[in-house]
Amino acid sequence: MNALTPDVVDLHGTPLAVSQGEYLVVVGAKPRPRTFPLLPYHSAVENVALALLHNGTPRRTRTWQATEALDRVGLDRHRHAARARDLSEAERRRVAIARALLVRPGLLLCDGPTEGLADADAGTILDLLDELHRGGTTLVVVTHDPLVARRADRVVNLADGA
Repeated sequence: MNALTPDVVDLHGTPLAVSQGEYLVVVGAKPRPRTFPLLPYHSAVENVALALLHNGTPRRTRTWQATEALDRVGLDRHRHAARARDLSEAERRRVAIARALLVRPGLLLCDGPTEGLADADAGTILDLLDELHRGGTTLVVVTHDPLVARRADRVVNLADGA
């Protein structure tokens, strides 16, 4: 998938560009979009815990909350210590969603959040995204899966690049 380009997507005058493996967080009265790619040489827990660094959460609490979030998205415990570069694409997706659970962004862009997951695991991820939505997060989900699309409040179908 091509990244969104500034001439296509603009939020309050700020161009958005999101690449695969990244997610976008929009916070504050004047949104300042930022992407947060996973850091390849840091563990899954460290990547999730970094989301809490800015608000002064103590290190031990950050680690505990990151572990809990990774458990909620179904990442196997033995993979929590794995470096992001060693995780599968589906595992990296889980790490990004775990991070979003902690940050609770105003806007979350998801590219195929359930791709490559078993049906039960996909259901868990969709339930967590629903939880974020109920908490006030706007979700934009790109998917080829009609089951995922059926859960959306609004569906926009694109054909032939338009």
